[in-house]
Amino acid sequence: MNIHVRKRKSRPLLSELQAMTQRQRLNKMVNSFFPANHDVAVVMDDETYLTLDGNDWQGTSYFTSSTKEVSSVVKLISHTQFPKKVLLWLTISEKGMPKPFFFRSGLAVNGEIYSTKYLPEVASFIKKYHKGEDAVFWPDLVSTHYSKRSLEEMERMNIDVVPKSANPANVPQLRPIENFWANLKRKIYSNNFVAKTEEELINKTKKELKNMPTRFRSPWRMFRLTAGRPLART
Repeated sequence: MNIHVRKRKSRPLLSELQAMTQRQRLNKMVNSFFPANHDVAVVMDDETYLTLDGNDWQGTSYFTSSTKEVSSVVKLISHTQFPKKVLLWLTISEKGMPKPFFFRSGLAVNGEIYSTKYLPEVASFIKKYHKGEDAVFWPDLVSTHYSKRSLEEMERMNIDVVPKSANPANVPQLRPIENFWANLKRKIYSNNFVAKTEEELINKTKKELKNMPTRFRSPWRMFRLTAGRPLART
């Protein structure tokens, strides 16, 4: 009968007020930055945590076997109560991605670190790959992105950023970097990879990043299609 089992994709469950706010912000962003007759390059950034053993990634929760007799090495996952983590920060656009930023356990990424270490790379990336183009920087709603120091630096560096008042929350379907994280972690933790040190995890991640796609489809046309409609079920 050509019937197949397919996995449902999750999406944020929004209240009526949250959905209305999301619609308003999306419309504002579309009308301000993405006119129907003009291409605009979207530059976005995001961050994710990586643990040494990958226990926080759902892909490591399953294994396949044709027999009930399976080694305890496969069946059991050892973990510590407070595992060490590495924070990975990336920028992407339809032209590719610059070098990754890694922050080790215990290092808080505040507005000062973000504005002095990361934003200069964003400005350099836009200048190099989107010179002569209209490009808008679309960060997520992490507080460091919209701190006073960060906003001042973005203005000084001529980074055209989506204002917080026009930045819709909970729209992973419009941000290709969300799927990028899932695919990257699948590659990192394949074959039950467990890093002994943060340095080993960072080196493994750098290796897998080289094998990941370097170009991303710009979502600006999707903005036009979804403007005025809720992006998640209320």
